[in-house]
Amino acid sequence: MSKRLILPAFVGLLVVAAVWAWGLEQSRARASLQNMLNAQYQNAFYSTLTRINNLDALLGKETVASGEQRAILLADIWQEAIQAQASLTQLPVRDVVLSQTAKFLAQVGDYAHSLMHDLARGKQISAQEQDKLREMRRQMATLNKELQEMEREINKNGAGYWEIADQFRSRPAARKPHTPAPGEETFNAINREIEQMPTLIYDGPFSDHLERQKPLALKGKKMISEAEARSRALKLIDGQDGVNYQARVTGSTLGRLPSYRVVIKGRGQGPDKSITVDISKHGGEPVWMLLARSVGSPKLNVDEGRARAKAYLAKIGKPNMVATYWERNDNTVTYNFAGKENGVIIYPDLIKVTVALDNGQVVGMEAAGYLMQHHERDIAQPRLSEAEARKQVAPALNPGNGRLAIIPTDGGGEVLTYEFRGRSDGAEYLVYINANDGNTEKILQLQDTKNGTLVM
Repeated sequence: MSKRLILPAFVGLLVVAAVWAWGLEQSRARASLQNMLNAQYQNAFYSTLTRINNLDALLGKETVASGEQRAILLADIWQEAIQAQASLTQLPVRDVVLSQTAKFLAQVGDYAHSLMHDLARGKQISAQEQDKLREMRRQMATLNKELQEMEREINKNGAGYWEIADQFRSRPAARKPHTPAPGEETFNAINREIEQMPTLIYDGPFSDHLERQKPLALKGKKMISEAEARSRALKLIDGQDGVNYQARVTGSTLGRLPSYRVVIKGRGQGPDKSITVDISKHGGEPVWMLLARSVGSPKLNVDEGRARAKAYLAKIGKPNMVATYWERNDNTVTYNFAGKENGVIIYPDLIKVTVALDNGQVVGMEAAGYLMQHHERDIAQPRLSEAEARKQVAPALNPGNGRLAIIPTDGGGEVLTYEFRGRSDGAEYLVYINANDGNTEKILQLQDTKNGTLVM
């Protein structure tokens, strides 16, 4: 063989060898990744299984416990439910498949925490609350049984957790017909069973009754027409003098606040000046309004903008509102307003107003919170005086004068409190003392920044 042929052949062999080596390395890397993820997913599944099994046992103990042991078990249930949720989120399963299971675990943990809080205040667990714990235990036992069945199903199929993850991540349409990922049918069955379980209603953020809550401000209100919606939307905007505005209904929105979607344009103005408004179908109340225009350099300060926002609320029929917090975003400021009745601040009645600081125009308004919570309230006289309530605040805060305020509870209820502001170690706090029993309902920390007040 001539030297001319030997060199190219040798180079070709080197290329083939390099490609083979590269392919081998890629195969090894993929195998290593699969092994790592397989171990990770397997650990997440068994962690979830262990936590659910622990919750099943703890809830069983709680139903027969008494005295101080109840509070200890409730604390364990609360923490175990948090850990179970964390493990559940690590599973290679689509969120929609896990949704009901995750919600149920959140409810169990929050309910245990709520009861633990009551016990700390000296309140005893009622017969009704005891029944709810028993029902939770039955539900948890069912979930535990289903997950153990899933474990047997996965082991029987012999599929690695990496393969299961691959199938779960793929769209159902991309799989062969009638070939769900191992374990997917079990999770779907669990979701269906949890959906059919009795509704869990309690005073907590994951309570089922919050999802079914209807807007209190619209109760008993009649349905309005599209023409009425256009008319009301035109009264809502903070338009320019001399401009002829026209409104048209472009559609509807569903959800808790079914509304007409109205788009308003000024004659001769470009599309960048169009205003979008949602008007509730029942009662014709404003849900939100937005003018998404560019805002120039500020000519007004925050206080002047607040005055414009308050005047706007008076114009649209909401004069009894008190400015609370504000947040600046570039050259606009969004102000939070709470209701006020007989000297009592009503925080659930929330309306947000956004003002452009270049000319003081109101470019945004959002009243969904107000519509969900506002209703006629019979505010009784507090049992405690302001001075008596102040004694319940930590002396280190050196609180100033308090004021009566209604604040929301996690479960969508309300409680009458005294609001006290104080400072400790350079930080500012708001403390809310129950105006009837003196218990501390909530503590918030305030942080003043150049862009507004952060509430934590």
